[in-house]
Amino acid sequence: MSKNRTKQLKRNIPLFYANFVFGKAGFWLPVLYFFLVELKSFNTVQALLLISVISLSQSVFEVPTGVVADKVSRRASIAIGMLIKAVCMSLLLPVQGFVTVFLCMAGIGLGKSFTSGADKSILYDTLKELGEKKEYKKQLNLTSFFHFMMVGTTTLIGGLTGQIDLAIPILLSSFSYIIATISSLSFVEPKKSYEGEELSHENYLTHTKEAFRLIFSRKAFLGGVTLLFIASTIMGAVLTSNKNIIAPVFEALSVNIAFVGIATSIIYFTKSIGAYIASRLNKDGGEFKEISFGLIIYMISLLFLFAFQKPVVGIVVFALFGSMHPLINSNFDKLINDRVPSNKRATVLSMQSLIKQMLATGFLAMFGVVLSTYHLGAGLIYIISIIFVVLVLFVINRKLLIKQK
Repeated sequence: MSKNRTKQLKRNIPLFYANFVFGKAGFWLPVLYFFLVELKSFNTVQALLLISVISLSQSVFEVPTGVVADKVSRRASIAIGMLIKAVCMSLLLPVQGFVTVFLCMAGIGLGKSFTSGADKSILYDTLKELGEKKEYKKQLNLTSFFHFMMVGTTTLIGGLTGQIDLAIPILLSSFSYIIATISSLSFVEPKKSYEGEELSHENYLTHTKEAFRLIFSRKAFLGGVTLLFIASTIMGAVLTSNKNIIAPVFEALSVNIAFVGIATSIIYFTKSIGAYIASRLNKDGGEFKEISFGLIIYMISLLFLFAFQKPVVGIVVFALFGSMHPLINSNFDKLINDRVPSNKRATVLSMQSLIKQMLATGFLAMFGVVLSTYHLGAGLIYIISIIFVVLVLFVINRKLLIKQK
């Protein structure tokens, strides 16, 4: 590889940081629920349903946009996605009525589907071409460190400015997505073939079918890939939903918007610490222990909140299991990426995100129903039970997941 090519590829790493940070800024996180309830006059179930539409829309377009990233351009896929998110987030301000807000939320989900899979694929393939594939988990965790620091800062700003005017955080989010759009245009596409992994000229249906068979086939099941995929996808749905349940949980604990913003920022600052620690634990072969540890801490934290339903306890507990997020996420990502060829990677990751977002949509809607019908404690037990299922799936398949290649 030429020195110029190496230099160009290495530039992708800080660009990935910038794109990941600005493309996932959290100005809107502490206020979107209140924005829908107070400014758009929706009730709790309607608001959570509309928020879940983002995940539902993303799931619908995941696989088609993943194929676009694999067969056309990952850089273009990311840039298109960020631009769509910026436009649709801005449109939330003037529109009124359930249908128009629904369409805006669906547009945000479409934008997320273009970036999902393509962003991590461009990092993984960049490191692979550079001969630094073992650094993927470390780089992903360092990215998460900067990302969560940014989200912590932006949620704090979002909560404080939202106390003044709920429209301000929405505008700030749109501006951040525009910055991410610009940064993504500077990516250098890594090679889509590596060590014999040629970019196929299959049509869309054939490409998708072959990617599906990598996960759901007898060989994949016996190799542990299928159960790995299922466990990581279910847990991914829980992690995806976390940011959307913080506001209703703290509302149930009787706090105001500013407190939710401060609490959310503390949680994300703690996540950044967790991401940094996870990057230091960058050890191949340690995925099973790290994931199991993270899942157990997750459940214990939620049980603690179930026992002591106080705002301060809520901050501590969300911060604690939030710190486990990067550890769990990066290890699951590493296990999946190691078992998927480069020319199908974005499609498989998008396929996973498709199922994950569908599960997250149902999970969030059901959480809203449980919270409205019963109480906060019942909602927490609901989450704990899902995580327990993930842990059981992961543990019973240990030998296949860790040892089988």
